[in-house]
Amino acid sequence: MKMIIWTAVGVLLLSPHTALAGKIYGAIQFNGKAVAKNSSIKITCSGSSFSGAIQDYGRYSINVSKEGPCTLSLQIKGQASAAIQIVSYAAPTRYNFKYTAKKLVRI
Repeated sequence: MKMIIWTAVGVLLLSPHTALAGKIYGAIQFNGKAVAKNSSIKITCSGSSFSGAIQDYGRYSINVSKEGPCTLSLQIKGQASAAIQIVSYAAPTRYNFKYTAKKLVRI
């Protein structure tokens, strides 16, 4: 029985950790206020997309299972969309933005 447990632990430790990549989170402002709740947000990394929605106070949090360069896209309800380049890491990463003149600016 101990052999089975140690084998399982070894397999978990040696397997690729793509499913364990980090979370991307933060907040987005528009005209000095939080972006409208339920506005859509999408993060695209190496051909894979991860979607979510803006929550209270302009906050967002999306689990991303890919690491490396990504594009964060925002679609504000009733407004134009905007995108910005970010990087996804294994550890959780915070990105705060403000939306101005149809673009996202990191703050």
